[in-house]
Amino acid sequence: MYKSLSMWNAKCYNRHGKLVWSEVQRPNLLHKEGEVYILSSAFATDLEGYGPAAPALYIGMDNRDVLRIGDTLARVVESEPHSAAYQRLAVQTSGGFMPFWTEAEEESDPSIFTISAAVEFVAEGADIERVSKFFLTTAPAGINGKLILSNAMKRGHTLYESYRLTVEIILNLRKKVAI
Repeated sequence: MYKSLSMWNAKCYNRHGKLVWSEVQRPNLLHKEGEVYILSSAFATDLEGYGPAAPALYIGMDNRDVLRIGDTLARVVESEPHSAAYQRLAVQTSGGFMPFWTEAEEESDPSIFTISAAVEFVAEGADIERVSKFFLTTAPAGINGKLILSNAMKRGHTLYESYRLTVEIILNLRKKVAI
């Protein structure tokens, strides 16, 4: 049996460039509408409400209390930062993700991944209030899009003025698990 395996890497630096905290290889939750979005982008491009792949995907942050597989952007928007320094950041779907593979235990079962280009949130001119989750969506803002993935950080963080947070996603849709 196979299931999705994906991770986020995040590193936060202060105004002097010193690493303040990091969240490396934190596992993701693939949301229901995210799974449908990924599958419909390749196999059902005429599916109502989904269609072909978007030209860009967006990485955002929020402070939901708990992640649920059925979450949508309507729930995420309620807990996104309200700081003027915050906005979702784009990763182009053409050239913004790089596929790679690892050596397989069995030749017939390679592990194939895609890694996003790193995006950088900058708390310029104001703090970005406490966040405890990352998410990937098809929408640059608001609720008119699909919530694909979310990640719970070990703990919540505030990005203080002049702090920089780099984030990248590593996604694998095929991970062997025992059944």
